[in-house]
Amino acid sequence: MDEVKFENRYTEDKKIVREFHKYILCRTQRRIGLICIVIAIASALFMLMGMTGMISISDSKAPIFWEVSVICMILGVILNLYYRMTAMIAMAQDRKNMEGNIPETIIQFSDEDVVISELGKVKTFHYRELGELQETRNLFVLMIAKYAAIVAVKDKFSYGDPDSFRKFIKEKYDPEYKM
Repeated sequence: MDEVKFENRYTEDKKIVREFHKYILCRTQRRIGLICIVIAIASALFMLMGMTGMISISDSKAPIFWEVSVICMILGVILNLYYRMTAMIAMAQDRKNMEGNIPETIIQFSDEDVVISELGKVKTFHYRELGELQETRNLFVLMIAKYAAIVAVKDKFSYGDPDSFRKFIKEKYDPEYKM
């Protein structure tokens, strides 16, 4: 391996897993959930305006607005909480697979590749293998596959800093490659 430019060391915890699921894995479900909640509120307001006489709604259509409102609200809440459920399941599976001990993850970035060490296992990825680059408030996420990624925690750099890393990884990232 070439000279290590950046090193990120962390032990996976609930905060990291929840942020990854919320903003990366379940992003679409959350957005759909928010749209459902907006539709529910709009439908309820429309129905209330009809009940107060501000607008005219036929008696046959009135129950439809309430049903749409209730169904969209329930669906919206479920979709907005979906990431919490998937994050809890992922943490439970990790703890079970690792017999209750979550190991430290060490990620080293050089000019040529990324090396991940965990539980004595080492995996190497070349930058051309990485898919979409995403950034959240606390994470840099380099997608490997649809549900797999290299996650670097911004405040866990043992070598380098987040601002320099952001510039470095954007230079390495191939914007033409999408999964």
